Amino acid sequence: MNNSYPFEGKVRINETRTKLAARSKPHILDDATVNRVIRSYTEQLEFAPIYERQLVKWQQETDLSSAQL
Repeated sequence: MNNSYPFEGKVRINETRTKLAARSKPHILDDATVNRVIRSYTEQLEFAPIYERQLVKWQQETDLSSAQL
């Protein structure tokens, strides 16, 4: 996984928290749910380069600081 995307760390932290919460309830994670989560995260990460390029473009076109983005 590429850690160069600023928001990816937040996604991974939330994903980890969710997994830890579910650990004590293995009965709620059927195969269909697990596969749907994997597919969803994979699709989201595929768009990360597009989101990053857009953020760079906005930052270059405006005088926004990285904190404002």
